[in-house]
Amino acid sequence: MTLDPKAAREARARRLAYAKEHLRCPYCKRKLERWDLPPHPFSTWSAEYVYICTSEECSYYKEGVKRIAEQGTPGGAYRFVYDPSRDWCGPMAARVPPRSRD
Repeated sequence: MTLDPKAAREARARRLAYAKEHLRCPYCKRKLERWDLPPHPFSTWSAEYVYICTSEECSYYKEGVKRIAEQGTPGGAYRFVYDPSRDWCGPMAARVPPRSRD
């Protein structure tokens, strides 16, 4: 199922507003954890920190594990991230712990 572009923008805006207001993941409602970004000359992050969902039970994370495995890259996933410096939310690449790959 694919959302039309307008509906997709509206859904993204709702997720951003929820994350911004509550500092919680819009998918699993767990508290987002502050993650300090290390300085790195090749980083594309302009922020000093972001907020990330660390729940392995989050539907967004689980869907990321599934989709990346279907693309032939087992052991990868993505997590929901909120970057307050850019007023942006979206995916962040993540590794799946070995114990979770079964």
